[in-house]
Amino acid sequence: MREAALDVCRAFGLTTWFGNPGSTEIPLLADLPDDIRYVLCLHENAAVSAASGFALGSGRPAMVSLHTTAGLGIRAIADAGAVVLLCSTDNQELVDLCSRVAVFYRGAVTGELTGDHLAEHTLLEAINTGVVEDAA
Repeated sequence: MREAALDVCRAFGLTTWFGNPGSTEIPLLADLPDDIRYVLCLHENAAVSAASGFALGSGRPAMVSLHTTAGLGIRAIADAGAVVLLCSTDNQELVDLCSRVAVFYRGAVTGELTGDHLAEHTLLEAINTGVVEDAA
């Protein structure tokens, strides 16, 4: 799963990553490949600011890892125009916070859920079967 997530990041040019990791992120961050640069920040707000500055200054996208607690306002950050990549195993959290969900199944992206098609029952079906029905 880790390598598939890193491959998606590479595909979108997200090779500079800002964050303030907690203990749950350690397996993801351990031994990052040489093409992924991690910038350690002292707080999640500093990570968002640093990533925004990097993106504006370099013209390249940046990734920020945040803890998905209710107080951080991740939905508000996304609604303000920032790109938020959320990795979670909490299905309702994904439905509530995301406008688009890439579905991973057995190490590969098998499809994408968006709009009205992004609901907890369609997400559960997709992650358990690898099948993403066409939203059209």
